[in-house]
Amino acid sequence: MELETSFNYKSPVIRIHSGPESIEQIKKEVDRLGAQRAFIVCGKSVAREGHLLEVIRQTLGVRYAGTFDGVQKESPLSAVEACVEAARKAEADLLISVGGGTAVVTTRATVILLGEDGNAHDLCTQYPEGKPPVSPRLLKPKIPNFIVLTTPTIAALAAGGAVYDTIQSRRLELFDPKSRPASIFLDSRALGTAPSTLYLSTAMTTLVSTIEGLMSPALNGFSRADLTEALHLSLENLPEFVRRPEDPSIRNQLAIASILRMRGADALPRAGHSLITGLFHAVLGSYNNLSQGHAACTVLAAGMRFMGATPSAGLSNLTAAFGKEDITQAATAVTDLLQDLGIPTRLRELQIPKAGLEVVADNAMRDFYFRTAQYQISKQKALELLEEAW
Repeated sequence: MELETSFNYKSPVIRIHSGPESIEQIKKEVDRLGAQRAFIVCGKSVAREGHLLEVIRQTLGVRYAGTFDGVQKESPLSAVEACVEAARKAEADLLISVGGGTAVVTTRATVILLGEDGNAHDLCTQYPEGKPPVSPRLLKPKIPNFIVLTTPTIAALAAGGAVYDTIQSRRLELFDPKSRPASIFLDSRALGTAPSTLYLSTAMTTLVSTIEGLMSPALNGFSRADLTEALHLSLENLPEFVRRPEDPSIRNQLAIASILRMRGADALPRAGHSLITGLFHAVLGSYNNLSQGHAACTVLAAGMRFMGATPSAGLSNLTAAFGKEDITQAATAVTDLLQDLGIPTRLRELQIPKAGLEVVADNAMRDFYFRTAQYQISKQKALELLEEAW
């Protein structure tokens, strides 16, 4: 099947520094932007480790303006609002996220809320009854942000992020392309701080979303190139990571795969808005004590079989990567790989009761990714997919 030739691709301008001492490049990037008050955003584990933050502080020198270390899993709105107040009090003109996806999302949401009038409920994507979701246009300037990654998160290049309203039990999606990072740092010291179980889980999210991207009916030359390489890097390095989890080169390659995956998704219309992503978001929204990678892997095979029923230009790439002839065989191969890596492949392995699947299906129908997916399905079909994944 031919690749799509009608598309719009706006490549974001982002500098990526990789290597054993790439954090030292922060000073050069701060100078380039003319920032005077750089504010660090991280979680308690990064703060307790201490050494990484000290290296960044020394690199910043007099331009270090403070640290917020209250990042929490799933970026609850209360933690984000606390970060906004801390950054505002510090008069920050640059934010530096240090951590994985949660730190990145918290930082990005903080950038948006600092720049705009109104609260997260006013600024988030709205869901008019019977109509497509609408993301408000957030036109005010935003201060820049950098990312020092500790895990291979696909959130790194995103143009927004979802914070979790614990009172209303729902995700609030904040979208603004101006909140993308100006620079990303893949420093071996930073990537080496994350526990191997966490690193593996986030790398699995990259694998799942890469597979999903290659199955898009709108795949084009740009997206196929990045997503194919992201898939190869994941498949080559995931088994090696299980054997040698502390190897910095393996960690680096998996981090690169996550960035390639996001760049590849940017070349797709409705980048990243897809059925499998919507399903595992709904699982996480219903059972927020789970890891994202585990939730993603449990719905992958069912999603692959459903999406694979519609021919797409990326299917041959996908099946060839697994040495299989069709998507059903590829889904089986993926499941075998995940099991070899010790990753759950069924929702019941996550202690999710079958009786709880209808609530997950309800959450899926309210998820931005699910409602804007190129594969539109009913709640009943979503429930059937979840039951197949159970």
